[in-house]
Amino acid sequence: LVEILEKYHKQSGKRLWDAKHENISNEIDRIKKENDSMQIELTHMKGEEIQSLHHKELMAIEEALENGLAGIRDKQ
Repeated sequence: LVEILEKYHKQSGKRLWDAKHENISNEIDRIKKENDSMQIELTHMKGEEIQSLHHKELMAIEEALENGLAGIRDKQ
């Protein structure tokens, strides 16, 4: 898409892809990466695909689950 816009800019002299659009594009990329990371974390929290995790990562998941369970028990 960027290549097409650059080609259009060169041929027409009109600038469609400005800094504002670049910032929005960067923000979208950042949010996509964050979403991917959260999807992986959710998968691990459900106990799936944890074979490759190191001890520290497993301990962090265990602690997060225990904290969540404690929060639920406090509300009951």
